[in-house]
Amino acid sequence: MALFTNKTGRAIIAGIRSYFFSIFALVVSFFSAYFSIKSYRETVTQKAIDDTYRTFYEISVTVMNNSDLLHLYEMPETYQQVIKDIHLSLMPITEKKRAEYILKERAFSSYIFGFYENILLQHRESVKDRNTDRTIFLEGVLHHFRTRVLINPRLLYLWDRNGGQLSRNYSKFTVDDYENNVLKSNDSSLAIRVDSVGPYFVDHE
Repeated sequence: MALFTNKTGRAIIAGIRSYFFSIFALVVSFFSAYFSIKSYRETVTQKAIDDTYRTFYEISVTVMNNSDLLHLYEMPETYQQVIKDIHLSLMPITEKKRAEYILKERAFSSYIFGFYENILLQHRESVKDRNTDRTIFLEGVLHHFRTRVLINPRLLYLWDRNGGQLSRNYSKFTVDDYENNVLKSNDSSLAIRVDSVGPYFVDHE
């Protein structure tokens, strides 16, 4: 009887140990998964930050090396003076040179709009992944685009379907965001600021 009891007791103890080892392994697995996900999110967030600032730097370098594109990255408050200075620096402008400048302008504008769309898509994915830090950072970048970069008078014209029509090159998701967060902003003077001419016009005597 005592032997049976001892065997039973040992079996119970072994069972308890096995149970606690299983719980311990589960806890270790949980924390391992948690820190792996946390590390992954931190890496993805840092990459988003690095890539974003690298692109902003590339834009800055481009306008520094191409003063004829400077107006595309100018705020409405200083825009008129900048296009006046660009025009004066390029005079005299022939029809051929005007066409060259306009093609270059469209290409650089497409680059800016493409960057905007890329940030939008990254933001959507970060929300799905519940990556809070990355989401907050990208929301800040989007706010900068919606309230500063994209209200540039010339970019407003080049995006417009009745103007430069560049909006046709982007997804419905991007077009809807632009409509809801740029054009329908609290600033009712956007329509007045649209510049359909730019700095590349031919002077006629």
